[in-house]
Amino acid sequence: MPSFVFLFSLLCLLFSMVSGCAQCMLMRSEYYDMTGRVFTPKAADAEIPIYEGSQEVTRPYREIGVVKVTAQPKTGRQEVEEELRKRARLAGADALIDMNFQEDKENKAWFCGRLMSTRHNAAASARAVIFTDTDTHATATP
Repeated sequence: MPSFVFLFSLLCLLFSMVSGCAQCMLMRSEYYDMTGRVFTPKAADAEIPIYEGSQEVTRPYREIGVVKVTAQPKTGRQEVEEELRKRARLAGADALIDMNFQEDKENKAWFCGRLMSTRHNAAASARAVIFTDTDTHATATP
């Protein structure tokens, strides 16, 4: 009888992990620094323009990193772009260039217990840049 209780407990634990009863992640964003410098974050309402691959940036700039976002299936493009901007603000970027929005066909990210999901996650990436025609980029101490 004790082995039945142990087995039942183990199955309940496994089911809760697979079914997503744990904390559900709706969106994940990452920033990869390329300079080794830490820039002062922008204000939460700072305007961060996004330039897609075909759009030309007319101001001189320097790349400081890459921002990537992965979200649950059916997440709107606008929500993904806002998450990109949020992460760029935290990195101290002035803009995002070469933005690429796509579906994660390989479905590598595991959201909300969808272990064998056939739905594709939304994914986007962009290069974070600072404009070099102004000298407003203070570095912060980590």
